[in-house]
Amino acid sequence: ASPAKAIPTYAAAVKTVDPRRAVGRPSSLWLGFAKFYESHGDLKNARAILRKATLVPYKSVDELASIWMGWSEMELRHKKYPEALAVLAEATAVPPASRRAKEKEGPVQDRLYKFTKLWAFYADLQESLAGFEPTRVTYDKMIELRIVTPQLVLNYAAFLEEHKHFELAFQAYEKGVALFKYPHALPLWLSYLTKFTARFGGAKLERGRDLFEQALDGCPVESVHQLYLLYAKFEEAHGLARNAMAVYDRAAGAVALEKRASVYQLYIAKAAEYFGVTKTRDIYEAAIGALPSSEAPSFCLRYANLERKLGEIDRARAIYMHGAQEVDPAVAAGSA
Repeated sequence: ASPAKAIPTYAAAVKTVDPRRAVGRPSSLWLGFAKFYESHGDLKNARAILRKATLVPYKSVDELASIWMGWSEMELRHKKYPEALAVLAEATAVPPASRRAKEKEGPVQDRLYKFTKLWAFYADLQESLAGFEPTRVTYDKMIELRIVTPQLVLNYAAFLEEHKHFELAFQAYEKGVALFKYPHALPLWLSYLTKFTARFGGAKLERGRDLFEQALDGCPVESVHQLYLLYAKFEEAHGLARNAMAVYDRAAGAVALEKRASVYQLYIAKAAEYFGVTKTRDIYEAAIGALPSSEAPSFCLRYANLERKLGEIDRARAIYMHGAQEVDPAVAAGSA
């Protein structure tokens, strides 16, 4: 369309549409208006339109944020990098306390500073264009405002690690796990513990143990096996074998029922590896008592076979008899 026709049409549209009653997204009209000027090489007027668009009383913060991000993207398209960052710096500026106190009933402009998507875009842009310190400050501000997501915490920690600031990365994880409860905290704990043990190994053994205990506190039963297995591997690699066995023993009693058999299998294998097969007897007996009737017989068979290999025929016979009581003959016959 020619400017002579398009500009009055856009101007009439943005003037006529009431953003508080509109069904669609009035922000798209403003962005389209600015895009028209941009496509004709007129960035000055495109910016003027976008400036007006930031003052419109939209129904949602999302619409207002789309204006600011659209403006920054326009600057990027024309390689105006300082301007692109300046736009987002203005958009994310925290309003005075007097306005924050009334932000719920005030215009969307007063709530923009808490819009996570806008901040995440700003952090990404700073990482690409502004360097380490401004990016770090932005992530820390998101954490301070409590608008960060678990994924953004992971992104922040990875960013810090890339710049060799490992202790700052661990501090980011600490802040993240303090903000989120389970199940949202699980990916943070798993990443934190994995990175911590990889970096320090056994050099900070007690701190590592403390972190694992903190992570286990409150972890839901359906997820706790992941933490216990990491913990046991940590003790195997850097601590004591008997401590690792204690962790496997705790895990067997704490994990979800469907995970219990696999934990017991691992526990038995590790006990045999470190202390010999005779040390697995107590674990077999605990497993047979703790597992459902659908899984206990297979452990009875393994336990009985172990006793046969050790020449304990009477013990093996007793275990077979116990296992037989757990088996439904009709089910066994049908599966034979």
